[in-house]
Amino acid sequence: MNDKLNQYTDKLNRKVWITKGSRFEASRKLSLQSQLSITSISFLSIYAIGISIIQNIIDLTGQCRSLNNLYTITAILLSVFILVLSLLEGLKNYQLRAERLYNNAKDLSKLYGKIDYLLSFELEHKNLNEQQKFIEPINNEYNELIDRCQENHDSDDYWLFKAKHLKDFPEDFKNIGCVPIGWPRSCWIQISYIIKHYWLYMISIALPLPLFIWLYYIFRC
Repeated sequence: MNDKLNQYTDKLNRKVWITKGSRFEASRKLSLQSQLSITSISFLSIYAIGISIIQNIIDLTGQCRSLNNLYTITAILLSVFILVLSLLEGLKNYQLRAERLYNNAKDLSKLYGKIDYLLSFELEHKNLNEQQKFIEPINNEYNELIDRCQENHDSDDYWLFKAKHLKDFPEDFKNIGCVPIGWPRSCWIQISYIIKHYWLYMISIALPLPLFIWLYYIFRC
């Protein structure tokens, strides 16, 4: 195969591989956000109901009026937060967007397999003109698949994919002198990705219960 055409084909193959991988990551992220969104709203609703139950089981209207008022205010604020969160999360259509990206990534996977097959068996025995005729439709198909999908992965998904395949991106995860930065940087990218996209759900699920207990012991009579 002609060297320039070979380089172009390898570059196209790598581009398809990176795009499909990034979109699979984006799909997984949106699916998890959808599940965590439902879970966090459910937990917050349980907490709001739990406050009312506690106020009825434990008589806080007498000696512990301040704690009772604090719990009442907390329940009201929690209910407002649940309403706002439900509306905002509902507008994001996580599951629909995840499905679009997943289907597009599957189509890109088929294209990636086709390119791999051509590189391994077909193009090797073709002349330059025939090779170009094979490659041009594949490039057009790639562009059509990208344009067809209404969603797109973001830079975070792209870097997460890189972080999971750091050996394939030596230019981004190389050593500085004798200091190996590849693995620590990969870990940092993955940890920061989790914090950036899931922090609200983690706080919503984990924080209220210890907060209510802390308020009880601080303001109890």
